[in-house]
Amino acid sequence: VTVIGKLSDVYIPLSNFNITPFVGTIPEMPNFVLSKNEVEKVIIIPLKDLLNDKNKTSQVLYRQEQKIIAPGYKIGENFIWGATAMMIAELEAMVKNEQ
Repeated sequence: VTVIGKLSDVYIPLSNFNITPFVGTIPEMPNFVLSKNEVEKVIIIPLKDLLNDKNKTSQVLYRQEQKIIAPGYKIGENFIWGATAMMIAELEAMVKNEQ
């Protein structure tokens, strides 16, 4: 991995985890090995799709019987929200400020 930079830390109160995300590039697609307790599936999304404003939306979700209106990204059948969406939004802002 060639590290491009570091994003802001993201604290997740529900799990009491602090995530320190890094952005990088790789020369070829890796062979992903999933931790089924942490990751449902891997989706490969071109950066241009993440930066496309048409894919930004919000969705009503229920967590622990509480209604949440979650901002995120709708890519095909996938809705990306929460900490992942927060990291993508920061990356998007950085990329758009460079243009």
